Amino acid sequence: MKAFVSAWSKRFNNEKYPYDFYIDSLKRIEISASMEELAETVIGMLHWKDGKVSKDPNGNVLLNGRTYTLKKPKPHTYQEETHKQIFYSKEFFAFALNIRDKEVFDPSAVGTLTGNGLQLWSSTSIVIPTFVLHILSPKIYPLYDQHVERAKRALLAEELNQKGYILKFKDYLSYEQFFEEFLVSHYGKQEEYSLHKIKEVDKALWSFGKSLKRGPSVKKTGLTVKGKQTVEPIFKGRVLELIKKGESQRRAFEIAGHELGITLTRSQQLYPGSVIHRWRQQEKI
Repeated sequence: MKAFVSAWSKRFNNEKYPYDFYIDSLKRIEISASMEELAETVIGMLHWKDGKVSKDPNGNVLLNGRTYTLKKPKPHTYQEETHKQIFYSKEFFAFALNIRDKEVFDPSAVGTLTGNGLQLWSSTSIVIPTFVLHILSPKIYPLYDQHVERAKRALLAEELNQKGYILKFKDYLSYEQFFEEFLVSHYGKQEEYSLHKIKEVDKALWSFGKSLKRGPSVKKTGLTVKGKQTVEPIFKGRVLELIKKGESQRRAFEIAGHELGITLTRSQQLYPGSVIHRWRQQEKI
């Protein structure tokens, strides 16, 4: 999956979602001992979530020597009249410190932010509550939205979700397990993954999933020919990765095709060496 992550992480929109703001905010949250500072940083990250943070030399938000301008986010994400007083409350601060210090995934934390808990969002909300959990404990709770869910489904040859699909709690639990397994398959088993590594994988999955929006039609058996323009670079990367690991050319095509739900062409089945040679020649052009 190294080729997949490398290719798709580069397509992430870092201008709309500034990486420096993300990293510096999460580092501040990690060490914050002040209720006011933590609340302010969480609110800033909710603006980032909606793509409302931009680098600006004349901006009024200073973070680690860089200035930014924050524009108004969607009301569902952050509504000052409703949310601000909760984020600045002792209850939220205590909750945040508890999540920040936990070393294991606790799915019940989602419920604390919704419904009858802190009542920040409705009991059916999942994307924004899990986003807050992520910024409080990024190595435990993955970022989650419709795009990464779509990426997961495509890679597992499941039916794709499109806009309007209501993400459910069970979807998030399934994605958390998938994301952990993806980290292991990409980086190998590690006691802990750095924030950079976690974000690199997230960027790749988000970019890939977003590209599939209203794109290829997908059946449970895998991606159809209609989505060929999207799947092809992933397929190529996976084939070459398998060959590098010692698989024969023919076997590499078979494995990659099975993983991505792709029916191999006659050339790929009978003349895999020629196909790979053509790919490498195209890369030189």
